[in-house]
Amino acid sequence: MHYRLMPGTELNASVISFGGNSLSEVNAQAFAFDQLDLYSEAGGNFIDTANIYGRWLDPGLNHSEIYIGNWMRARRNRHQIILATKGAHPAWENLTVPRLSRDEVAVDLHQSLAALHTDYIDLYYLHRDDERVSVEEILSYLNDFVKAGKIRYLGCSNWKPARIREALAVAKARGWHSFVSNQLMWSLAEASPAGFPDPTMVAMDPDSMALHRDHGLAAVAYSSQANGYFDKLERLGKAKISPALLKLYDSPKNDRRYAHLRQVAGEMNLPVHEVVLGYLLSHPVPTYAVIGARDSDQLQASLKAAERRWPDDLVARLEADD
Repeated sequence: MHYRLMPGTELNASVISFGGNSLSEVNAQAFAFDQLDLYSEAGGNFIDTANIYGRWLDPGLNHSEIYIGNWMRARRNRHQIILATKGAHPAWENLTVPRLSRDEVAVDLHQSLAALHTDYIDLYYLHRDDERVSVEEILSYLNDFVKAGKIRYLGCSNWKPARIREALAVAKARGWHSFVSNQLMWSLAEASPAGFPDPTMVAMDPDSMALHRDHGLAAVAYSSQANGYFDKLERLGKAKISPALLKLYDSPKNDRRYAHLRQVAGEMNLPVHEVVLGYLLSHPVPTYAVIGARDSDQLQASLKAAERRWPDDLVARLEADD
């Protein structure tokens, strides 16, 4: 397992992050323990979850955080884990109403701390933005949580690049803690906003890439394997891929990238899904890939990407015809 020190922090995190959304099921504690044990035994130490994960299921609990918290308590390994969670997501009952006030974020944070059986979160993300609230107000209360010892480092998820730049500038001027990480949709398969299941999601684009390069901001990629889009292209062909997945990823650019991907994977004698992760892990910006495996075989297959030294020209080769 390879690790990367997140810029501006003491977090030496495994480049593959365990995606806790895969644990958002009822009565999945045993599955969660098996998956987390496998990940930890492989050297993984970077676990990603969110207060919203599982709340769409009866009885509306944050299942993912509960399972992860129970696992850390049972294994007595909290000190070995870089724990990331997210708050400030709209309530599942009304996804159109933002929740980014101090009180709302405080509720989410304290619920997460209780479920995870911990006194602090290593990396706390704001899951969504509300541009009606000033970044100064947001950073003010986040810094209060840091001073109280409840959060070590701050992150944002699904924020637009302009808002992140503004937050970084305000924090620098005020001498405050600011975002050290941005979690966004990113994969070799470029996503089309027309296919987003949630219009508030933000994907990597040239402006976001410039932001990460200019500020050395860590990029944490969710949907890092594009729901297996390229792997499904290889195994099934487009005719058997779901309309929703095609709406999100079917494009001439992705067709060109797929052609390069097949060539590179063949030359390296590696499966397509592994090279898809290699694309992220070989990027010049500090990148971590969140994976959400449905079973142990998928998890083990994905973890292999974190054991390899990827060629420096991999990104250029896969993006050759962009």
